[in-house]
Amino acid sequence: MSLVHSVFLVSNILGTFSIFKLISIFFERENIYKCVEVLSYVIYYILSVLIFTFFPVPVVLLSFNIISIFAITLNYSGTLKRHITTTVYVYLIIFGIEIMVMSLFEYKKIFIFKVQELHSVYLIICVKVLVYIVALILSERKFNIKKSGEISPLYWIGVVSIPVASLVVMILFLNIATGSEQLHILIVLLSIAIINIVSFQLYNHVVSIMQEKNKKLLLQKQDEAYLQQLKMIQANNENISLIRHDIQNHLFMLKSLYEKGEIDSYRDYLDTLLSKIDKKEEVCKSGNLVVDSIINYKLRNINDINLYIDVCIPKKLEISDVDMTVVLGNLLDNAVRAVKESDRKELKINLKYKKGRLILQIENSYKNIVKSQGKLQTTKKEKQGHGIGLESVREVAERYNGIMQIDYEDNLFVVLVILYC
Repeated sequence: MSLVHSVFLVSNILGTFSIFKLISIFFERENIYKCVEVLSYVIYYILSVLIFTFFPVPVVLLSFNIISIFAITLNYSGTLKRHITTTVYVYLIIFGIEIMVMSLFEYKKIFIFKVQELHSVYLIICVKVLVYIVALILSERKFNIKKSGEISPLYWIGVVSIPVASLVVMILFLNIATGSEQLHILIVLLSIAIINIVSFQLYNHVVSIMQEKNKKLLLQKQDEAYLQQLKMIQANNENISLIRHDIQNHLFMLKSLYEKGEIDSYRDYLDTLLSKIDKKEEVCKSGNLVVDSIINYKLRNINDINLYIDVCIPKKLEISDVDMTVVLGNLLDNAVRAVKESDRKELKINLKYKKGRLILQIENSYKNIVKSQGKLQTTKKEKQGHGIGLESVREVAERYNGIMQIDYEDNLFVVLVILYC
């Protein structure tokens, strides 16, 4: 085995790891089969060594790398467009560095359909080390790409077409350039690199805009849902208030029907009255209509739990009904869901008003807490919109110059919200 092939055999380990780091920029490494992931990189390493050793034709190496990188991306969850985008950008980085290093080493031309004898050990080492350095630098930066959802086809075509066109231009340009144009080649390659860096940043920016737009849409839909829910609760309370207000008239009517012996009419009239009243016993009677309505509504369908409620607030608070619904509604939704899944089934609600501060603390038992990279993860099957509820609560708290704190220990999840109002 020649020195060149020996060096490639060793340096390709670094090159394979660099590909792993570059792909990690675009994908979250969650819910994957680690053994399959490792195996895919090992297979790539072995095949790349074999092709470099026995069939070092540029077009074959190029095709192999593109197909292999795309196949490796299939380890990670994402849309087809993201897999293609990742493949294009990762290979553009590797290929671009290879071409720039080769131009510095004064390789006059690259014949993509002929066997290339790369005798420079320094060239191989420089390429692998530079790719690794670039991969490390990029992987340390925080990009929004790996958390991106679906972007429009028009944006995607624009994003992918630039690196694809760059690859084509580099290949064609290097095949027509002469040995006396090394400086020109380097300038062209650097210009292409700058264009693609800007393109990548624009892609990241577009993803950020799409994320923010989707987040606002989810928040808007959630606010609308809670507002509609509040209207339904208030409508139900109004029905109860009207019935209570007219109770004397209803009793006279029932008495009249009974005395006349119209039992069927009596029964129908009574059923009509009962249907307008929520038969569930009220668990919160603080006197604040909005708070009582939300708590009673959210807890109406839970049974067989250890429930503790301590609410002491004025009948009227300087906080909008919608904001109160968003805070209480979101936190109670999360708490009720967790309690139903837990074994201890404990729920405590403390709501106090002291010296211009509304202090809400909700404690609930939970089955398990999933935490990844310092962030709470959902156990729900539907991941879309996860975290939006707590984000809504946090935004309301900030609007009232307050705070939201989360703590969990001993299978007890605690949320504290303080609002100044």
